[in-house]
Amino acid sequence: MSKCTPRKVVREKLLAGAAAKRQIAGVSKAEIIRQLPKLSKRERREIVRCIFEIEDDHGILSDSDRRADERFSMLDDAEVS
Repeated sequence: MSKCTPRKVVREKLLAGAAAKRQIAGVSKAEIIRQLPKLSKRERREIVRCIFEIEDDHGILSDSDRRADERFSMLDDAEVS
């Protein structure tokens, strides 16, 4: 049985959190942006949807995205005709 003082537990959690932040921060915004063109259209759309979900104005962005998809679909259909 391990004897951890509350202070030690808190310190371990803080260190673990800091390590996780460094790992996430290990990928820069520039690196992410450079990789985006390598993704398929479907993968990029998935990322956009995830970004929309974490924004404060999620509802507005989601509705705009849905309407844009509808308009692009209409344009695609018109090109086929």
